[in-house]
Amino acid sequence: MHDFKEYNRELTEVLTTRDIDKLIEFADKWAFTMKSKKLQDLRNQPREFVERVMHNMICAKKSIPIEIRRKSERWLNNPFIKLAGKMKLVAKDNPITEDTYQMPHSRHWIDFSSGLKICFTLKTFFEDGPKWHLSASKVGRKIKQNEIDNLIAAFFDDSKPIESHSGLSDPNILHFWQKADT
Repeated sequence: MHDFKEYNRELTEVLTTRDIDKLIEFADKWAFTMKSKKLQDLRNQPREFVERVMHNMICAKKSIPIEIRRKSERWLNNPFIKLAGKMKLVAKDNPITEDTYQMPHSRHWIDFSSGLKICFTLKTFFEDGPKWHLSASKVGRKIKQNEIDNLIAAFFDDSKPIESHSGLSDPNILHFWQKADT
């Protein structure tokens, strides 16, 4: 069994110095040997740093399947992750409660310089419960498949079914739906 004092000392050193070599050494030594509650000190660190720590812990264990390593790498490099967290909070605080044909408020929309435009809402008027709704489009062209994959990974729980369809007025507008646990 590992010494918890040594673990805490090393964790403090890694979090203080943010030295990548020390982080990798730490992850090699401690990955998956500690209960997750022992990593709670990471909660006070910037999210990007914590995600990098977790990714390195995953990659440090040679026994971890390649699929999990790849999923971690995709998550870490997904440009929509931070945005999805913020947009989910806005959607929760401002749910759409009626089925109207009006466009959602501008707080639900983001326009990217690439021409990509997304809208993320929580719609609560369905008989089978609330659903997250992501709509995405690109001005005058189709959205790239890697953008679609990154959006789905950032906004939805991949362990639950996701419904999708193209827009009625424009087939380049994509809609994705998933039951929400709110």
